[in-house]
Amino acid sequence: CSSDLLTVNGQIHSQSLVLTMDPRVKTSQADLEKMFRAESRVAKNLADLSTALKHAQELQTNLAARKKEVPSKGEVVEALAPLDRKTADLMGAQGDPEFGVFGLTVPSTESVTLREASHAATGLLSIVQSSDSAPTADAVAAIEKWDSATKSVLERWDAFWQHDRTRVNSLLQKANLKPL
Repeated sequence: CSSDLLTVNGQIHSQSLVLTMDPRVKTSQADLEKMFRAESRVAKNLADLSTALKHAQELQTNLAARKKEVPSKGEVVEALAPLDRKTADLMGAQGDPEFGVFGLTVPSTESVTLREASHAATGLLSIVQSSDSAPTADAVAAIEKWDSATKSVLERWDAFWQHDRTRVNSLLQKANLKPL
C-alpha cells in the first residue's frame, strides 16, 4: 500500500494506492524475485556492454580521423594500427550471430567479444522476460556463464581503454594532435 500525492491549484490531494498481482498470474513471490534478479543482472551487463561498444565505435571513428592527420611514417602511425586492430578484436565482427537454434548457448571460449556478449545478453533478457516464472536451470546456467564472460571482456576492454588508449593519446599530444 502506498499513498500518492497530487497538487492541483495549490491544493494537495492524497490517495491511497494498493497494487495487487494480476489474478491470472500464478507465479509465487519467490519465483518473481528470482526472475527480477536474473533480469536485473542481465540488464546491467547489457547496459555496460552498450557503453563499451559505444566507446569502441567512437574510438574507431577517432582513429580513422587521426590516421588522416598524421604523416605516413613515424611513432604515431605505428601506434595507431595496433590500437585499431585491438579495438576491432575486442568489438568482434558485426552481424547477428545465432544465440542458439533450440535454446540457450554458453560462451564457446573464455575470450568472447563485446558484440558476442551483447547479443547473448539481449537473447537472455528476452528469454527471461518472456515468461511469468523463475528462470529455468538452463537459463540460470547460461546467465552465470555469460555473466562471467561479460565481466571478462569488460575487464579486458577497461584495461585496453586505460592503458593502450592512454599511451597512444600521449603520443598524439606530443605530435600536437587531438587525443582519441
